[in-house]
Amino acid sequence: MNEQKKTSPFCLTGFIFSLLSPVFCLGGLSLYFICSVRFFGGTHNKIVFLNCAIALGFVFMVLGLILSVIGIRSLKNGSGGKSLAVIGIVISVLMIIVYLILGSLVLHERTHRESPPTEAYTDHAN
Repeated sequence: MNEQKKTSPFCLTGFIFSLLSPVFCLGGLSLYFICSVRFFGGTHNKIVFLNCAIALGFVFMVLGLILSVIGIRSLKNGSGGKSLAVIGIVISVLMIIVYLILGSLVLHERTHRESPPTEAYTDHAN
């Protein structure tokens, strides 16, 4: 008889969490830029929503990576799910790269933001 391999729960859970990471991170970013401020009830709420979505995506990325690695290490000869765990690891590593790029863009924007002129630099010649 053809016996089916039982999928490791760690591999499956790691894969699912890894899939949720881009959904929250990139989905939150797209909703942030697409939706109007009126939809969120104000600019502050829009920024809070974006931060929550990115934070949830980060948590799912870390959990997906950890559970996928645990799943691969705990595989036995009769269990399956190695491909799901490998895909979960690849997605998590790609999301790490996305988070590093986003972080560098935010840091660059904050350090190069034009600050309003101070009194020392204003022209008092009038």
